[in-house]
Amino acid sequence: MLRRGVILQTRYRIRHELGQGTFGTVYSVHDGFSGDYVAMKLVKKNDEEELESGLTEVKVLREIGCIPGVPRCLHHFETASHLAIVTRQELATLDFLYKNNRPPWFQPKTIVAIGWNLVSILEAVHNKK
Repeated sequence: MLRRGVILQTRYRIRHELGQGTFGTVYSVHDGFSGDYVAMKLVKKNDEEELESGLTEVKVLREIGCIPGVPRCLHHFETASHLAIVTRQELATLDFLYKNNRPPWFQPKTIVAIGWNLVSILEAVHNKK
């Protein structure tokens, strides 16, 4: 885990951890060049499967990141020990919204709208050539 204030690439200052997944840890970081708050996933390079997954993620995000609703890879780079993938930081996850806003936020109408948006994104991804 990286400490708050650590700077990577003379550009990205670590703020705090957002979460951990199968293939890395995601941090909220401040981009000193743009002034934006972005998300940075760090994937360990010493695990071949994780590194390959991270490189595939970069490739896929570069390919479909122009589709509304799909995160765009803003930047990626390697350190001695990690692959870093920088994307726009979303305001909240569905998990966070569900846990913190149950009734009235997750009404059937809202769930259908979220589902419809996801289907639309998947359709756009599928049709991208």
